[in-house]
Amino acid sequence: MKIKVKKSHKIILTGIILIVLWTIILTQVNLEMLIGNIGVRNGYLIALVVALLGGVSTLTTASFFATIGALSIAGLDPFFLGLVCAPALALGDYIFYYLGARGRDIASYKLKNRTGKIEKWFDKYPRWFRPLGIYIYTAFTPLPADILMVALAFIEYRFKRALPWILLGHITIITWLGYVAKLTNSVTGIGGN
Repeated sequence: MKIKVKKSHKIILTGIILIVLWTIILTQVNLEMLIGNIGVRNGYLIALVVALLGGVSTLTTASFFATIGALSIAGLDPFFLGLVCAPALALGDYIFYYLGARGRDIASYKLKNRTGKIEKWFDKYPRWFRPLGIYIYTAFTPLPADILMVALAFIEYRFKRALPWILLGHITIITWLGYVAKLTNSVTGIGGN
């Protein structure tokens, strides 16, 4: 008897396997030696490429965060990593915003009704709440920004208005994640150092 596996299950399983493999690699490699071999400039380039890939897929968010932690432990500056990676993540965010804006036009009545409720909830608060909410979501939650971008597109919140807060949020989360990784490594010694 042949078991059928849905395509979505295959994608999730592949993502989990990649995350586990990446985690194993990051815990078994001497990160300082790795950065010594590839160079600091190339380390930032690697972070940029991983941010571009991490910004366009929900499945790669965890591996992006693991990479930022590993590069920070290896000696790269977490704040500079934030400055390098935030625009790349924002590009991925824009792709989801664009898809959300196009999806809004063809969405069902039921979905439009739900997003109308989200918009009414936002309208209960002062105008300054939206940028603050965008910043808090992107800076202090490990949740992918894809969800937020689609919601902003559905409520027709302009991306240009959200962009500074998205960038600031990405810089914040990458920076504090990098410093937490460094601190954790100095306490535990994990990472091959």
